[in-house]
Amino acid sequence: MEEIELSDAEISAMLSLGSPRVSATTWEPPSIENTFLGMTQVAVRKALERMLEDYRVILVEEVGQTVGDESEIDGEITTLYQVFHLPV
Repeated sequence: MEEIELSDAEISAMLSLGSPRVSATTWEPPSIENTFLGMTQVAVRKALERMLEDYRVILVEEVGQTVGDESEIDGEITTLYQVFHLPV
């Protein structure tokens, strides 16, 4: 599993954003200034995009260890999302 590195500013931004609205296709941060801890909204969005992609890779790897066949991974992830009432 590959480790990702985030700057202190990226980590602080992710932890300090309050309650962003997240769905399967969009991410809308709470009202913030054009810059936040030295990061623009575009930079914050890109950092979150990278984190979500890394999470997806890790999730697929972990679920892949629990199913009998690789073709079952997507179905298992869909089931997990449904159990936790997350948009698929």
